Amino acid sequence: MKFKEIDVTGLSLNPFNKIGKEWFLVSAGNKESFNTMTASWGFGGVMWDKPIIVAPVRPTRFTHDLIAQTKEFSISVPLDDKMNKLLGYFGSVSGRDVDKYKEKNITPVRCKSLDTFVMPNCLCFECKLIYTNNIVKERLDEGIKNGFYGDNAFHTMFYGEIIYVYNS
Repeated sequence: MKFKEIDVTGLSLNPFNKIGKEWFLVSAGNKESFNTMTASWGFGGVMWDKPIIVAPVRPTRFTHDLIAQTKEFSISVPLDDKMNKLLGYFGSVSGRDVDKYKEKNITPVRCKSLDTFVMPNCLCFECKLIYTNNIVKERLDEGIKNGFYGDNAFHTMFYGEIIYVYNS
């Protein structure tokens, strides 16, 4: 696969608007065991003089353990709304139980610099994990706690330094 590397400062599509308002995909793991999950929360910017994406992932998700083990993850942002049904599927089925790519007849694209994958036909971010932080129940606003965490599965915030950005 040939990658078209992108200068993140010259993007016409604002992926951070899509990450905050729409769905995107988070992938982690290697050839032996990997998973892609749909997410709708996250953010990006500059921290510690590095371009960063923060991917909040609940500890109950299969992808959580894969990011923690491999210390890397990728983000795939669909370029249009043609993937909405696929995003729904990837968010509703666990990779512990099902090979989502096989079920949907999709060949994952190997990352350029990481030992994981991205979804084809997306704007892709390869991220090296540089910091992890857990949301602390006692420090969280009551309204947010009650509205989003009735199951007490508080997100882990995975801070990834953006290593590469490209269209897959």
